[in-house]
Formats: sequence, structure tokens, C-alpha cells
Amino acid sequence: MQHLSKLFTAKLSSGKDKHPYSLDSLEPLVHFALCSGSSSDPALRAYTAKSIYQDLEVAKAEFIQANVSVVKETKIILPKILQYYSKDACLELVDLLKMVYDYIPEAQRKSIQTCCKRRPDKFVEWSPYKSSFRYLVHTDLAKQ
Repeated sequence: MQHLSKLFTAKLSSGKDKHPYSLDSLEPLVHFALCSGSSSDPALRAYTAKSIYQDLEVAKAEFIQANVSVVKETKIILPKILQYYSKDACLELVDLLKMVYDYIPEAQRKSIQTCCKRRPDKFVEWSPYKSSFRYLVHTDLAKQ
């Protein structure tokens, strides 16, 4: 019983015990770099410190282009990873759709505009996270 009470009364870390390479603040773009081998995960890539933010922005753009779909201008299907990203980036659904707008083909942009003018929650559907195993290796990494 004493061991259980220690589990539930443990104090949160004060931040002094951080890993030397940890970030001081939350970085939502990491959602587009994390690949556990699930079907819904972004492609596996190699990143360098020199261009990490640019590479993460490219990964975000390519992930959105490959995984966002519009059905008959009445439904926008977004991957679950974008929902996690929006929470970490403190984005409302309208703001997330405005971000997605910049990365999708011109033909689908009208649906996003219509959705943002009305009630976005009525138009957006979140595709379920698929945990079946699959490693998608980005072509740049495969060439090395």
C-alpha cells in the first residue's frame, strides 16, 4: 500500500532534470516528423539541425497534400494528426483550415472557403488514426 501512495503523490518535475537536448518550449511541427511505423504516420525522413524548421515545414506541406481530401464540396476529411497538431499549436478549427488551404490544390480551396464562412465543425470529418504497421520512407532518404 505504501508503494501505491508514492505513485499517486509524486511531485511533478521542476524542469531542472531535463534532458540536455530537450526543447524549452513545445514545437507542434514535430507531429510531422514522428513516425512509429503506423499507416497514418508521416513519411520517415532524416533531419539535420541546420535546416530543421524548413524541413519540418516541408514535411507538414507534403503530409497535408497527401492526406487531406474533399468530398463533393460538402465534407473535408482531415487526418487525426492534424487534430493533435492543432491542439499543440493552439489553433481553432477555422485557423487550421486556413493553414490547410495554403497546401491543397486550387480545385479544393473553394470548399475550404465555404466551410470557413459557415460552421466548420459541420463540414470537417477526422479520419481515424490507422495503427496498422507500415513504414513510408521519404524518397530523399531512400536515395542516400
